[in-house]
Amino acid sequence: RGGGIFQHPAGPAHPPARSPRGDGLLALAAQERLEGNPEWQVVSPAHFGIVNFRFAPSKEAPDATWDQINQEMAREVTATGFAQVYTTQLRGRTVLRLCAINPRTTQEDVLQTIQRLESTQAAERGRRLAEEKGLQVG
Repeated sequence: RGGGIFQHPAGPAHPPARSPRGDGLLALAAQERLEGNPEWQVVSPAHFGIVNFRFAPSKEAPDATWDQINQEMAREVTATGFAQVYTTQLRGRTVLRLCAINPRTTQEDVLQTIQRLESTQAAERGRRLAEEKGLQVG
């Protein structure tokens, strides 16, 4: 199926149309999408097809809480087989890393990956936690 983050069920014989925007622009599209939702923090901006970000609906909760939730979100999406979502440590925090370097990756793939992250059980647990503790979102 080739290297990279996104795995397509159709395999290489039927690859989806490649985005004419290029890898770096796919990461920029992801960054724009993330910046439009106050639940996300872009930790390092899009560069060479990579953007690092984290889910943290409330800045008032301890970083360790969001570190664990981000780890769980990555595991949940990866387990679906749609996309391989990695985590890494930046500035002492666990962040999600989207790397759009597979030539078959489309803008729709990138945006759908973010939507799937937002729909994970871990994300829902994080939202409930913020709500229960009366933490301000955004």
